[in-house]
This record gives sequence, structure tokens and C-alpha cells, in this order.
Amino acid sequence: MKSISVIIALGCILMAGQIQGGPLDESAQACNAFGFDLYQTLSTESTGNLVICPPGLYLALGMAWAGADGQTFQQMSSVLHVDPDLQKGLAAFAGLQQSLEGSGKDFELHFANRAWVMKGMPLKQGYLDALQTFTPEPPLQLDFGADPEGARKTINDWASDQTAGRIPELIAPGTLSGWTGLVLTDAAYLKARWEYPFPAAAIGKAPFLAPDGPHDVLFMNQTEEFPYLDTDQAQFLALPYTGDTDLEMVIVLPHDPDQLPRLENGLTPEAFSARRQGMTSSSVKVSLPRFTMASKLDLNRPLAGMGMARAFAADADFSGITDGQLFISKVVQKNFIQVDETGSEAASASAVIMERVSSIMGVHEVEIFKADHPFLFFIRHRGTGAILFRGRVADPSA
Repeated sequence: MKSISVIIALGCILMAGQIQGGPLDESAQACNAFGFDLYQTLSTESTGNLVICPPGLYLALGMAWAGADGQTFQQMSSVLHVDPDLQKGLAAFAGLQQSLEGSGKDFELHFANRAWVMKGMPLKQGYLDALQTFTPEPPLQLDFGADPEGARKTINDWASDQTAGRIPELIAPGTLSGWTGLVLTDAAYLKARWEYPFPAAAIGKAPFLAPDGPHDVLFMNQTEEFPYLDTDQAQFLALPYTGDTDLEMVIVLPHDPDQLPRLENGLTPEAFSARRQGMTSSSVKVSLPRFTMASKLDLNRPLAGMGMARAFAADADFSGITDGQLFISKVVQKNFIQVDETGSEAASASAVIMERVSSIMGVHEVEIFKADHPFLFFIRHRGTGAILFRGRVADPSA
């Protein structure tokens, strides 16, 4: 039996050949480019399990971008691949978010944003107007200084409600303080059923070759007609979700497990789209492990390394938000994904925490998430071109 090292694309990605070049398509491409850049940065820090939700972080950072100016704005525009014309950029964020909503008998896809501001801190009207692009709700005033734990609970309860309880604690104890001025959050939730569920009777244990050796895990098995492509490096397979979801999971399986890092590094948005376009309907005997994983990502250092270091510095320019001096003190994302014989459930919550300038500055150290095995994944929405969830499963038995 071949060893399994997989790259799964669980997300909202559109094939390049389907992109017509409208504003929505451009925003999806920008989000994808940001997500691929971020994944490349994170994948070099860990060889273990990894899952990210690019649109969730993209929208949360977009709310900060809308109030940036000067070099801070220029750097964030570059990292986010967004038009530096504020109105065009806001229109792109709005188009992306509106497209990533849907529900039906067999699926749910939901994104939500919210801003939380220090009680008594005035926000400029222009910034409040820009926030309407992301959420109709006005920023909720919280007293981060007098009651940081109460404020943390309010934000965490919101994130939990938006993710069906899958992300119960977005913000850790001790994160908020009297210096906190603004918290910008995004939550994402996806639940969808396979168009062709894996038969329960065809589930059985088999070896999965992890970096530390083989593990016996539960595999789901079926033979069906699926979009498929075999290249000299890997097999590409698309598993559709049922109903009017326009969603699919793309799995990329290297022929040689040792070549996963090389394949991972070479998988650009353009290369991925070209491979997806090249798939044809074929009869495929599929064997895929069940897996469930959760991750916490502290993203200050990766984002600074991608080119937006000024946003984390004491001299960051977020003068479009308030007259006071603000900088981004912490960016965090928590993710959950579960794949079984019936379908997939995925959730994510992101927070951009902005502090007022104090005597203690600098980019916070990052907690490196390190899991244990080889395979990549993306959740893909054929109608927009935005990658919702992507990552790597290193060991499904973990």
C-alpha cells in the first residue's frame, strides 16, 4: 500500500479558467495570494499539522487596514494584495465577504466580523463608515482596563456562538489590559456533506506513514467518478460537497512522501488553478483517513516577516481610526476541522488586538504550533476563487 501524505484544499478557491476578472474575482485572487504567502511562511516554521483560514484573517486585518495611513497602509496593502485606493479596496473586501455566505439543506457557510473598542475611546467618523463594509454592527464598547476578563468573555462568547462552539476561547487570559484600545475579530463556520458519502461499512484501519513511522488509523474507502489528475509529482483529486454549495475538497497526494515539502513550496495559486483545470472525470478508488484537528496560531512574527512590520511598531500609523496612537499588539487565529465519512466541519476565529502606545513596545513572541505529520489541505469554493481553509495533516491519529 502506498504511504499517504496529502495536501487537501478545503476552501473557497476558484479555478483560474473560471475567473472572469470582475471586482469579486479580483478580491478572491487577492485573498488567495495572501493565503498562499501566509502558508508558505508558516510551513517553514513547522513540519507538523497545520490549518489556517485565510479569508478570516484577511477580513480581520482588512478592518485594521481601513484605518491605516502612510507606510503602515502601504505595507499592509502590499501584504494583503489589496488596491491602495481606499474605496476600491473596501469594495473588494465587501464583495469577498458577501460571496462567502450561504446555507441550504446540506450545508452552512458563514462569516462574521465585529469590532470592540475601549470604553470612552473616540473613533473617527470616516473609520466608522469604513467598518460598515465589514459589519453593520457598530463597535461595542468594553472596559478593557477595569474589567479585562469580562471583556475577554464577551468577545470569546461571540466567537463561540459564531462557530457553533468549535472555537470556545479565541482570546487567552491576560491578553487584554488597560492599554487595549481596539479588538477586531472575524469568525468563520462551514459544515457541508459529501455529494458521495463514504459507506460506513467500508471504513477500516490501515497504516498511515507519519514522519515518526507508521500509525494505524481509520480510512474511509469508496470507488466513484471524481475529477482527477495524475502528474509526475502527485495525484490531484476533487471531492464535491452536496447541494448548491459550490464547494469541494481538493486532495493532492505526492507520489513520494519525501517530496511533500518540495511540492508544498512549489504550489503557487497559479499552479494550483492550472492543476484543477486539468482534472477530468475518472473512476477513482479513494482511500482517505478520517481526521480532526485544532490549531492556535500567533501571527505577529509571520505577518511582520511578510512585509507589514510597521503595523506592529510603536510608530505605526493608524491615524484613520482615532487621534490617539495605536499599533497592532497581537494577531491570533484559532482553527478547527473535522473530516469524516459524511462530510466536513470547519471553524475559525481571528483577532487583531490593537493597543495604545505605552512604555513597553515591540512585536510579541510567537507560540509555534508544532504537530506531527505530512499532508496539506484547502476548502474550495468554485464560485468565488477564495480559499477558506487550508493546511497540512501530519498525523491523523494525533
